[in-house]
Amino acid sequence: MKICPYLGLPHDPQTPALFPSERNFCHRVRPPQAILASHQQAYCLVAEHQSCPVFGDPQIATRREFIPAPSSLEKYRIAAPVLIGLLFLAVLLFFGWNFRAFLSSPAPTVIPEAPQAAAPLAPAGTPEPQGPGEAVTEATPILSPRPSPTLPPPTETASLTPPASLETLIGENPALLIHRVARGESLTSLADRYGTTPEAIQAVNFVMPLPLWLDWLVVIPVDLQDASGLPRFEVYQVGEADSTLDALAEQQSVDVSLVAHYNQLSPTDALTAGSWLLLPRP
Repeated sequence: MKICPYLGLPHDPQTPALFPSERNFCHRVRPPQAILASHQQAYCLVAEHQSCPVFGDPQIATRREFIPAPSSLEKYRIAAPVLIGLLFLAVLLFFGWNFRAFLSSPAPTVIPEAPQAAAPLAPAGTPEPQGPGEAVTEATPILSPRPSPTLPPPTETASLTPPASLETLIGENPALLIHRVARGESLTSLADRYGTTPEAIQAVNFVMPLPLWLDWLVVIPVDLQDASGLPRFEVYQVGEADSTLDALAEQQSVDVSLVAHYNQLSPTDALTAGSWLLLPRP
């Protein structure tokens, strides 16, 4: 798959992520800018990347169409120190005012009470005396509620539709899933976690950097020791323009029957934007 030569990581312009990722930056503009996932899908990760309007002229005003706007989280990070400072100042004023009021208030005067004769104790089990005309009622025992039984956690099953999130089983024979690499993970740790081997993980991945990159999407055969009979898979996220499975298979030049088999779908099934698929490659 030919991709845009200006696509790369923020500090490594020669190495891009081969899927829509927030770590992909456009190095055609200065300074390099992040790219919307929809723009990556339409221009950056396809052979027709030269049709991108920024590829020919990085100074055009349409740059805002592919550079994401600041997220609400970034705005919160800017406003958070100001809010924390105001809250801290309000706490100081509150406790300072109360402390001054405490110092200025006079000490309370304690008046001793006259001793009172203790009432005789009634024998155990004797009901308390009631007023005239009132019947003596027995105490009603209080029943403590029974603890509710603890239900076992739900068992994870394979998805019959393309999963909208990662870490979801795809298919049953074999059972595959897509895992995003976290900091400190390796092929050995992933193999131990999912009951497979490093060799089996390498055998089912179309492209795999070693050592593993942070946030790289890895296809894992769950509870499978030998993956010699399986093809190599490429992770694909369905875009807005993808309609059915057979149309996508023709666009990506893959066997639609294999795509349908390993994803447990029908060739005519409609696809949902944002869901994940496994594309078998030769």
